[in-house]
Amino acid sequence: MTTTTMTGTWTVATPLRAGFAARNFWFGTVHGTIAVTGGTVEFDAGGRPVRLEGTLDPASIDTGNPRRDKDLRGKRFLDVAHHPRMELTAGDIEPAGAGWRAKAVLRVAGAEAPLWIDGTLDGPSVTGTARLDLRAAGIRAPGFLVGRHVALTISARLVRPAAEAP
Repeated sequence: MTTTTMTGTWTVATPLRAGFAARNFWFGTVHGTIAVTGGTVEFDAGGRPVRLEGTLDPASIDTGNPRRDKDLRGKRFLDVAHHPRMELTAGDIEPAGAGWRAKAVLRVAGAEAPLWIDGTLDGPSVTGTARLDLRAAGIRAPGFLVGRHVALTISARLVRPAAEAP
């Protein structure tokens, strides 16, 4: 069995969708996905993640309900017409338990929202979870429409760029 040393910058294999879950007064919890259009994770010589970046396509949001998806893409929520990209960056990453914890910023709908991402690595696979405060993201909606926090999840396979492959 060969062990892959995670050093340098690795790319998130796409196509990929991140998941989310938000509480809703009438329907309980609404689950959905959003396309991840790119991402990288940079590792130091010891194999620890030191920086991560990602981009998402808010126009691709999918909850299984076309009317709700249209509302989420609109001005009240993601304002896709004026903000066609979401960007995530994290450069403050510390070991935590069996994984790591990253202090990140999500740029969404013209605002910058702080996030804490809890992640784990299993070879070239990475899993992360976070909780987005919609108010911090500048998204204000009545509580009966959507709860204040959205749970985010992603599981991705990382690939080493060809120029860095052994």
